[in-house]
Amino acid sequence: MDDFSKINEFSKFNSIHLNGLKILKRPHRSSLIITVDIASPEQHSNLQHLRYWCEENLDKSDSDHIFHITLGYNFKDIAEDIEPEWKKLEDWIKSNIPSIVLSKPIPMLFTSMETFIPYLKVYQEHSRMEPK
Repeated sequence: MDDFSKINEFSKFNSIHLNGLKILKRPHRSSLIITVDIASPEQHSNLQHLRYWCEENLDKSDSDHIFHITLGYNFKDIAEDIEPEWKKLEDWIKSNIPSIVLSKPIPMLFTSMETFIPYLKVYQEHSRMEPK
C-alpha cells in the first residue's frame, strides 16, 4: 500500500485530490460520489472544478433532493487514536465543500479493502444502471 494511505498523512488536507465525481439521482434522494486521493498536487484545480460543477448542476430546482457526500478512505495498520485527526477532516470538509450540498458530509474510514469493496460494488452497479 502507498505511503499516503497511512494515518500520519491524514494531516495533509491541502493535498486532497478529487479524481472522480458522479451524481446518482433517485426520487427524493441524490448521492454525490467523490473519489479522493491524498497527497496529490492537483487538489486546488480539482476542488475548484467541484465547486463550479455544483453551481452548474445543483440549483433550487433540486431542493427536493437530499445531496450527500461520502469520502471513503482506506487505511491499513492504524496504530493510534484518530479522533483528533477525524475532527480536522470534518472541519476541512465543511470549509471546502460547497454550501449547495444540503446534507452534512459524512467521511467514512475503511480499515481494509475488504470493508471498502461493498461500497465500490454499489458504486459500480449504479454506474452501469445510469443511462448513457
